[in-house]
Amino acid sequence: MWSDQICGASAGQRRSARPLWRRRPCEAIRQAPGRPWTTSLAAVYTHMNPRSLHRRFTAATGLSLARWVQQARLVHAVTLLARNTPVTAVAIGLGYATPSAFTAMFRRALGTTPSAYFADGEEAHRQTGPQ
Repeated sequence: MWSDQICGASAGQRRSARPLWRRRPCEAIRQAPGRPWTTSLAAVYTHMNPRSLHRRFTAATGLSLARWVQQARLVHAVTLLARNTPVTAVAIGLGYATPSAFTAMFRRALGTTPSAYFADGEEAHRQTGPQ
């Protein structure tokens, strides 16, 4: 999974080889993607200054932590939607104020709405998720 590549070790490395400053916030975000994540909150998991975490995370991954959180939420959303979870339940569970706010994010990221994403090549998307 893309998040393992960013937050974990490369293929073949042991889990213990993953840097804790990157692994701990990523695991926490994956466990609670609907929480209102900020760099300051994620920094609590690393015992680092938020600014230091931001710089290190961005340098190591090429993504800001905020962008990574959005991607993690998107991956989680596609997983839930593939299981036929209603869009409203997914939106609320991921911390969006309204289903339309979630749909707007989904459209920006994947170029289509959640309903259309699965209606067009439904079985392929259910098996592979976002590309």
